[in-house]
Amino acid sequence: AYAERYGRQLAVYAAAARGEGLHVRAGYLHDLNEGERSHVDVGQVATAEAITTLTKAVKQIRAGEYTARPEKSKCEGCDYRRICQHSCAS
Repeated sequence: AYAERYGRQLAVYAAAARGEGLHVRAGYLHDLNEGERSHVDVGQVATAEAITTLTKAVKQIRAGEYTARPEKSKCEGCDYRRICQHSCAS
C-alpha cells in the first residue's frame, strides 16, 4: 500500500534526476513506521507513465477541474479526509 501511494511520486523524482544528468538505477521507499522497504519501478516506461499522469493532472488543475474520485484506500491516507464532503474514509 505504501508503494502504491508514493511510487508514482518516486518515479517522477527519478525522471527529474535523470533530467539533471544523474544515473538512476533503482528506487526504494522506506516505511519508517513499519520498518519495511519496497522496491519501486523507476524504469523508463514507469517514469514516462508517471510523467504523463502528472502532466494530465496539472492540466486539469489549471483548467479548474477538481472532480472528486473517492476511493476508500485513497481517502484513508488523505490529509483532507476529515473535512472533505466526498471522503469515504472511516
